[in-house]
Amino acid sequence: MKLLGKRVVVIVTGSKMRSDALLLEDMRQNDAVSADHVRTLEAYLEETGGVVREEVNAGRATKVQRYADVVLSSGWDGLLLEQHALFRPPIDVSEFEYHLPEDDPPIVVHAPTRRELKGTKYVLAAVDALRDEGVDFEFMLLEDRPAAEVREILTAASIVIDQVVYPCHGLLAVEAMASGNAVMGSAIPGAYGLRDDLPVMTSTPATLTENLQELIENQALRRDLQQRGRRYAEQQHDYRRQCEYILNEIGVEQPRT
Repeated sequence: MKLLGKRVVVIVTGSKMRSDALLLEDMRQNDAVSADHVRTLEAYLEETGGVVREEVNAGRATKVQRYADVVLSSGWDGLLLEQHALFRPPIDVSEFEYHLPEDDPPIVVHAPTRRELKGTKYVLAAVDALRDEGVDFEFMLLEDRPAAEVREILTAASIVIDQVVYPCHGLLAVEAMASGNAVMGSAIPGAYGLRDDLPVMTSTPATLTENLQELIENQALRRDLQQRGRRYAEQQHDYRRQCEYILNEIGVEQPRT
Protein backbone atom coordinates (compact mmCIF):
# COMPACT_ATOMS: atom_id res chain seq x y z
CA MET A 1 0.00 0.00 0.00
CA LYS A 2 2.83 2.38 0.77
CA LEU A 3 4.35 1.71 -2.65
CA LEU A 4 1.06 2.88 -4.11
CA GLY A 5 1.23 6.08 -2.11
CA LYS A 6 -1.49 5.02 0.31
CA ARG A 7 -1.38 6.11 3.94
CA VAL A 8 -1.91 3.40 6.53
CA VAL A 9 -4.27 4.26 9.38
CA VAL A 10 -4.87 1.88 12.29
CA ILE A 11 -7.63 2.27 14.88
CA VAL A 12 -6.94 0.35 18.08
CA THR A 13 -9.89 -0.66 20.26
CA GLY A 14 -10.66 -3.38 22.76
CA SER A 15 -8.17 -5.81 24.26
CA LYS A 16 -6.16 -6.64 21.12
CA MET A 17 -3.41 -4.14 21.98
CA ARG A 18 -4.15 -3.37 25.62
CA SER A 19 -1.65 -3.96 28.39
CA ASP A 20 -3.25 -4.64 31.76
CA ALA A 21 0.20 -4.63 33.36
CA LEU A 22 1.01 -1.13 32.12
CA LEU A 23 -2.47 0.13 32.92
CA LEU A 24 -2.35 -1.20 36.47
CA GLU A 25 1.12 0.26 36.98
CA ASP A 26 -0.09 3.64 35.77
CA MET A 27 -3.24 3.50 37.90
CA ARG A 28 -1.18 2.93 41.05
CA GLN A 29 0.72 6.17 40.37
CA ASN A 30 -2.15 8.26 39.06
CA ASP A 31 -3.63 10.70 41.58
CA ALA A 32 -6.93 10.75 39.67
CA VAL A 33 -7.43 7.03 40.28
CA SER A 34 -8.91 5.91 43.59
CA ALA A 35 -7.53 3.06 45.65
CA ASP A 36 -10.76 1.15 45.03
CA HIS A 37 -10.27 1.47 41.26
CA VAL A 38 -6.88 -0.20 41.72
CA ARG A 39 -8.18 -2.91 44.08
CA THR A 40 -11.04 -3.76 41.73
CA LEU A 41 -8.83 -4.25 38.69
CA GLU A 42 -6.29 -6.20 40.76
CA ALA A 43 -9.05 -8.51 42.01
CA TYR A 44 -10.43 -9.02 38.50
CA LEU A 45 -7.02 -9.94 37.09
CA GLU A 46 -6.22 -12.23 40.03
CA GLU A 47 -9.58 -14.03 39.79
CA THR A 48 -9.82 -14.39 36.01
CA GLY A 49 -6.37 -13.79 34.57
CA GLY A 50 -7.96 -11.22 32.29
CA VAL A 51 -8.35 -11.47 28.52
CA VAL A 52 -5.17 -9.64 27.53
CA ARG A 53 -2.20 -11.51 26.01
CA GLU A 54 0.64 -9.21 27.00
CA GLU A 55 3.45 -10.54 24.76
CA VAL A 56 1.19 -10.93 21.73
CA ASN A 57 -0.17 -7.42 22.17
CA ALA A 58 3.31 -5.96 22.56
CA GLY A 59 4.27 -7.57 19.25
CA ARG A 60 1.18 -6.15 17.59
CA ALA A 61 2.00 -2.68 18.89
CA THR A 62 5.52 -2.92 17.45
CA LYS A 63 4.20 -3.89 14.01
CA VAL A 64 1.52 -1.20 14.02
CA GLN A 65 4.04 1.51 14.85
CA ARG A 66 6.41 0.24 12.18
CA TYR A 67 3.93 0.40 9.31
CA ALA A 68 1.15 2.81 10.25
CA ASP A 69 1.26 6.48 9.36
CA VAL A 70 -1.45 7.34 11.89
CA VAL A 71 -2.62 5.34 14.92
CA LEU A 72 -5.78 6.18 16.85
CA SER A 73 -6.59 4.67 20.22
CA SER A 74 -8.21 5.40 23.53
CA GLY A 75 -5.99 6.46 26.39
CA TRP A 76 -6.35 3.16 28.24
CA ASP A 77 -5.97 0.86 25.22
CA GLY A 78 -2.94 2.66 23.79
CA LEU A 79 -0.37 2.42 26.57
CA LEU A 80 1.84 0.11 24.47
CA LEU A 81 2.01 2.74 21.74
CA GLU A 82 4.71 5.39 21.79
CA GLN A 83 2.44 7.88 20.07
CA HIS A 84 -1.19 7.89 19.01
CA ALA A 85 -4.13 10.21 18.47
CA LEU A 86 -7.17 9.82 20.68
CA PHE A 87 -10.11 7.84 19.34
CA ARG A 88 -13.69 7.99 20.56
CA PRO A 89 -16.12 5.30 19.38
CA PRO A 90 -18.56 6.80 16.85
CA ILE A 91 -22.30 6.23 16.73
CA ASP A 92 -25.15 7.54 14.60
CA VAL A 93 -26.87 9.59 17.29
CA SER A 94 -29.99 9.95 15.12
CA GLU A 95 -30.64 6.20 15.54
CA PHE A 96 -31.19 6.63 19.28
CA GLU A 97 -34.47 8.09 20.47
CA TYR A 98 -33.84 10.68 23.17
CA HIS A 99 -36.44 10.37 25.93
CA LEU A 100 -36.55 11.63 29.51
CA PRO A 101 -38.99 9.41 31.40
CA GLU A 102 -41.24 11.22 33.86
CA ASP A 103 -42.58 8.13 35.58
CA ASP A 104 -41.27 6.78 38.86
CA PRO A 105 -39.88 4.40 39.84
CA PRO A 106 -36.95 4.79 37.43
CA ILE A 107 -35.74 1.90 35.31
CA VAL A 108 -32.10 0.94 35.93
CA VAL A 109 -30.29 -1.08 33.23
CA HIS A 110 -27.05 -3.06 33.19
CA ALA A 111 -26.09 -4.83 29.94
CA PRO A 112 -22.82 -6.76 30.26
CA THR A 113 -21.15 -8.54 27.37
CA ARG A 114 -18.99 -10.45 29.89
CA ARG A 115 -20.05 -10.42 33.52
CA GLU A 116 -16.56 -10.69 35.01
CA LEU A 117 -15.14 -8.01 32.73
CA LYS A 118 -17.97 -5.58 33.46
CA GLY A 119 -18.13 -6.17 37.22
CA THR A 120 -21.71 -7.47 37.13
CA LYS A 121 -21.39 -9.14 40.53
CA TYR A 122 -20.87 -5.71 42.10
CA VAL A 123 -23.89 -4.30 40.27
CA LEU A 124 -26.14 -7.14 41.40
CA ALA A 125 -24.90 -6.76 44.99
CA ALA A 126 -25.76 -3.03 44.92
CA VAL A 127 -29.21 -3.74 43.48
CA ASP A 128 -29.92 -6.35 46.15
CA ALA A 129 -28.75 -4.02 48.93
CA LEU A 130 -31.06 -1.21 47.78
CA ARG A 131 -34.00 -3.57 47.39
CA ASP A 132 -33.44 -4.79 50.96
CA GLU A 133 -33.59 -1.16 52.10
CA GLY A 134 -36.88 -0.63 50.28
CA VAL A 135 -35.60 1.77 47.61
CA ASP A 136 -38.16 1.93 44.80
CA PHE A 137 -36.80 1.20 41.30
CA GLU A 138 -37.01 -1.34 38.49
CA PHE A 139 -33.89 -3.21 37.46
CA MET A 140 -33.21 -4.89 34.12
CA LEU A 141 -30.20 -7.12 33.42
CA LEU A 142 -29.82 -7.33 29.64
CA GLU A 143 -27.82 -10.21 28.19
CA ASP A 144 -27.85 -11.68 24.69
CA ARG A 145 -30.55 -9.31 23.49
CA PRO A 146 -30.91 -8.06 19.88
CA ALA A 147 -29.50 -4.57 19.35
CA ALA A 148 -32.89 -3.17 18.34
CA GLU A 149 -34.47 -4.43 21.58
CA VAL A 150 -31.65 -2.95 23.66
CA ARG A 151 -32.17 0.43 22.01
CA GLU A 152 -35.87 0.36 22.84
CA ILE A 153 -35.10 -0.46 26.46
CA LEU A 154 -32.47 2.29 26.67
CA THR A 155 -35.07 4.79 25.49
CA ALA A 156 -37.44 3.72 28.27
CA ALA A 157 -34.76 3.58 30.96
CA SER A 158 -33.49 6.39 33.20
CA ILE A 159 -30.19 5.03 34.56
CA VAL A 160 -27.58 2.79 32.95
CA ILE A 161 -24.76 1.18 34.90
CA ASP A 162 -21.77 0.69 32.61
CA GLN A 163 -18.78 -1.46 33.57
CA VAL A 164 -17.15 -0.93 36.99
CA VAL A 165 -13.77 -2.68 36.58
CA TYR A 166 -11.64 -0.53 34.24
CA PRO A 167 -11.23 3.29 34.58
CA CYS A 168 -12.99 3.89 31.27
CA HIS A 169 -16.35 3.45 29.58
CA GLY A 170 -17.67 1.31 26.76
CA LEU A 171 -19.88 1.90 23.75
CA LEU A 172 -22.96 1.11 25.83
CA ALA A 173 -22.35 4.24 27.90
CA VAL A 174 -22.38 6.41 24.78
CA GLU A 175 -25.56 4.77 23.47
CA ALA A 176 -27.15 5.24 26.89
CA MET A 177 -26.27 8.94 26.89
CA ALA A 178 -27.72 9.36 23.41
CA SER A 179 -30.95 7.73 24.62
CA GLY A 180 -31.36 10.07 27.59
CA ASN A 181 -29.94 8.04 30.47
CA ALA A 182 -27.90 9.06 33.47
CA VAL A 183 -24.78 6.89 33.26
CA MET A 184 -22.81 5.38 36.13
CA GLY A 185 -19.53 3.52 35.84
CA SER A 186 -15.86 3.47 36.75
CA ALA A 187 -14.80 5.92 34.01
CA ILE A 188 -12.81 8.85 35.41
CA PRO A 189 -13.36 12.25 33.76
CA GLY A 190 -10.04 13.77 32.74
CA ALA A 191 -8.08 10.51 32.95
CA TYR A 192 -6.85 8.24 30.16
CA GLY A 193 -7.93 10.53 27.36
CA LEU A 194 -11.44 11.07 28.72
CA ARG A 195 -12.70 14.64 28.71
CA ASP A 196 -13.12 16.58 31.93
CA ASP A 197 -16.78 17.16 31.09
CA LEU A 198 -17.59 13.46 30.66
CA PRO A 199 -21.13 13.15 32.12
CA VAL A 200 -20.64 9.91 34.04
CA MET A 201 -21.19 9.46 37.76
CA THR A 202 -17.88 7.80 38.63
CA SER A 203 -18.56 4.74 40.76
CA THR A 204 -16.51 1.83 42.04
CA PRO A 205 -17.75 -1.23 43.95
CA ALA A 206 -17.18 0.74 47.18
CA THR A 207 -19.44 3.63 46.12
CA LEU A 208 -21.85 1.92 43.71
CA THR A 209 -24.70 1.31 46.16
CA GLU A 210 -24.61 4.84 47.60
CA ASN A 211 -24.34 6.49 44.19
CA LEU A 212 -27.10 4.41 42.68
CA GLN A 213 -29.43 5.30 45.52
CA GLU A 214 -28.62 8.98 45.06
CA LEU A 215 -29.39 8.84 41.34
CA ILE A 216 -32.64 6.98 41.96
CA GLU A 217 -33.86 9.42 44.60
CA ASN A 218 -32.43 12.69 43.27
CA GLN A 219 -34.35 13.48 40.09
CA ALA A 220 -32.58 16.82 39.59
CA LEU A 221 -29.17 15.14 39.55
CA ARG A 222 -30.48 12.43 37.28
CA ARG A 223 -31.97 14.95 34.86
CA ASP A 224 -28.72 16.95 34.73
CA LEU A 225 -26.71 13.88 33.72
CA GLN A 226 -29.36 12.85 31.20
CA GLN A 227 -29.37 16.20 29.44
CA ARG A 228 -25.60 16.61 29.47
CA GLY A 229 -25.21 13.06 28.24
CA ARG A 230 -27.18 13.60 25.05
CA ARG A 231 -25.21 16.75 24.25
CA TYR A 232 -21.95 14.93 24.93
CA ALA A 233 -22.88 12.06 22.61
CA GLU A 234 -23.77 14.52 19.86
CA GLN A 235 -20.64 16.62 20.24
CA GLN A 236 -18.01 13.95 20.95
CA HIS A 237 -19.24 10.66 19.45
CA ASP A 238 -21.38 11.44 16.42
CA TYR A 239 -19.85 9.60 13.46
CA ARG A 240 -19.72 12.72 11.29
CA ARG A 241 -17.64 14.61 13.83
CA GLN A 242 -15.40 11.59 14.33
CA CYS A 243 -14.86 11.27 10.57
CA GLU A 244 -13.86 14.92 10.38
CA TYR A 245 -11.46 14.42 13.28
CA ILE A 246 -9.87 11.31 11.74
CA LEU A 247 -9.48 12.97 8.33
CA ASN A 248 -7.80 15.91 10.03
CA GLU A 249 -5.39 13.56 11.83
CA ILE A 250 -4.59 11.85 8.54
CA GLY A 251 -3.99 15.22 6.90
CA VAL A 252 -6.79 15.02 4.33
CA GLU A 253 -8.04 18.45 3.31
CA GLN A 254 -11.77 18.63 3.74
CA PRO A 255 -14.14 20.60 1.47
CA ARG A 256 -15.49 23.80 2.91
CA THR A 257 -19.21 23.98 3.45
